[in-house]
Amino acid sequence: MVWKTPVDLELGQRVRWNLGARVIWAERRTGEWRIGLRETGREDVQYGSLDIGPASDEDGPPRLRCSLGDASERLVLMPRTPDRPLVARTEVSLLVPPGGSTRVHVGIPLCAQIVANDRPLHELPVLELSDTWFGTPLEGILCYATRTHLTMDEALLGPRAHRALCSAEIVNHAPEPLVLDRLRIPAPNLGLWRMEDGQLRTDRLRLVRESGQEDGSVEVLDHGVGKAERISEPRFPVSSGRVVRAFNAVWKNLGGLS
Repeated sequence: MVWKTPVDLELGQRVRWNLGARVIWAERRTGEWRIGLRETGREDVQYGSLDIGPASDEDGPPRLRCSLGDASERLVLMPRTPDRPLVARTEVSLLVPPGGSTRVHVGIPLCAQIVANDRPLHELPVLELSDTWFGTPLEGILCYATRTHLTMDEALLGPRAHRALCSAEIVNHAPEPLVLDRLRIPAPNLGLWRMEDGQLRTDRLRLVRESGQEDGSVEVLDHGVGKAERISEPRFPVSSGRVVRAFNAVWKNLGGLS
């Protein structure tokens, strides 16, 4: 198990967390930690792995050094959701009829936070994501673009070490059809869960478009599937069950109106 597994290191030892696309490493030195990464180009690793051993030239030079005075011997790698919303697209426009609903799924690329004795040392994305703009030129928000499309078939998004599965229910109470081309996922507001099989999931979303409203509402719910361990809190939590209306741009870019 890679995420949230305590690792105890002696001086001179190095831990490597293999997350598929990247191998992240940390080496314990006197009074400091040295942290680096190595790109692999692989995104098909299901659950990842870790190993402990001496330093290796294969790992490359350190990315940074973290001085703690008396460097702790224990590290934990924590998964975090991205620090910006994500924009996920559909392969083909998806129409939700009046009074209808659907459920879509998308992979959420993770960030890795290295923690020493409950003190965060460093955080970096497991995948480098592209910037994208969501909204009009005058009113919008800078987001990341997802690497996977929205899909209604959850089975197409198998476990991957570098991502979590996000599910969203979309409900259309308006009298006109809702045409979905892309969706903004409020990733910083989502917590993470580890399922019994090791797969990570985010909190669920419920997005509702009401009759006579230009925008919609977004509700953040728990994972809703089987037994799970809460493994990471959201960056910006919202009250349980609270309906958040701050995401009105979700609906303003439907039907290719971006």
